[in-house]
Amino acid sequence: MEAEPIGVAAGKVIFEKAHGKRCTYALNQLIQDDRAYLKQWFRTSKTSGNPLQVTRAEAVLTGK
Repeated sequence: MEAEPIGVAAGKVIFEKAHGKRCTYALNQLIQDDRAYLKQWFRTSKTSGNPLQVTRAEAVLTGK
């Protein structure tokens, strides 16, 4: 799957595919390399002026 992470909430990662569809995966379902990438992504997104969009992620998880 090719998608960009858009947030993390409740132990799940929310991804958005190129066509706009979103999907979620539990962190423990991802392979170690993907978890390492997300850990780095999380650090970078918080420090680069592009904060993690937890509100958006929670909305995706709850369907609101």
